[in-house]
Amino acid sequence: MASRYTFINEHFNEFFYLSSGGFEHCDPLHTYGPAERTGYMIHYVSAGKGTFTSGNNQYAIMPGEFFFIQPGKVIKMKADRQDPWTINWIRFKGKLVDEYMNETSIGLMNPVFTVKDAGEIKEIIFDLIQNSENKQLDDLFYSEKLLEIIRIMRHIYPLKSLYNYSADAKIFHKGIQFIQNSFDSPINVEDIAKDLSVDRSYLYRAFKKWLNTSPKEYLTSFRMSKAKEILRDKNNKNPINIIAFSCGFEDAQHFARVFKEITGMTPTQYRNNKMGINKLLDLH
Repeated sequence: MASRYTFINEHFNEFFYLSSGGFEHCDPLHTYGPAERTGYMIHYVSAGKGTFTSGNNQYAIMPGEFFFIQPGKVIKMKADRQDPWTINWIRFKGKLVDEYMNETSIGLMNPVFTVKDAGEIKEIIFDLIQNSENKQLDDLFYSEKLLEIIRIMRHIYPLKSLYNYSADAKIFHKGIQFIQNSFDSPINVEDIAKDLSVDRSYLYRAFKKWLNTSPKEYLTSFRMSKAKEILRDKNNKNPINIIAFSCGFEDAQHFARVFKEITGMTPTQYRNNKMGINKLLDLH
């Protein structure tokens, strides 16, 4: 039996796109990260166990449990030494996906859920993986399955579950949402604090507690993740200044300077290397 299988959906859709999926029978202590992912991901552990770290929290994952990853969040995955896990996973992204996922409480602070609650999601993921070798599939098949998964998540884990969180957890979550929804405007930390009706120091403490980073650092990181995503898109021919504005930078030179500080390359250099990068990042 194969130890690893990955499928890639070649029918790209910027709004609602299930990009890839597969499974992996991991070796003992197999580790991924710390690293960021480029899209949302759902992992289902069908056998074995391991640990998943998201933000400042570590979770012991057992068979029958899911764990969820948001784009731009630093995570770490590690298989158990004695009983390494078998992971079944999908990756998805898109502008509509961002909006829909903001309506569920599954996220950085609540990334683990069980097959007892969400058995239908397990079956859909298995169905996707099993049918992915059918070369006659079109994008509607993948979109239909992804839409059903998100519908189930919103039904089982609605955003109202946040009401049970502490005050600083609510502020952190709302701050994350504000950034993800407004990063393409020239917002700053003062704007975030004003929208949430808190002072900057409280906002800073909430982000440091739950993500071990500052609001400013997260805003910059999220913008850079979006910029890299745009630059990797072979269908996007926009000049660098348009991409800068699309990521909330009013000054293209400032954007280029920040981009190089973080990636080690100018935006143009990154775009010219995108084909090789795309292949690498599309693999799990």
